[in-house]
Amino acid sequence: DVLVPAALEDAINDGNAGAIRAKVILELANGPLTGNADAMLSEKGVTIIPDV
Repeated sequence: DVLVPAALEDAINDGNAGAIRAKVILELANGPLTGNADAMLSEKGVTIIPDV
C-alpha cells in the first residue's frame, strides 16, 4: 500500500505514526511528517519518498 499525504504540514506525527500500515509514503504536501514520525516509520521499514 502507498500513503500519499497531500494537504497539511505535520499531519503524520508521533501520535499517529504507529497506526500507519502502508509500506511506502509518497510526500506531496510540504513537510507532512514530523521528524519523530519520520524516524519511527523508517525504523519500521517504511519507504519514505520526500517532497522535493
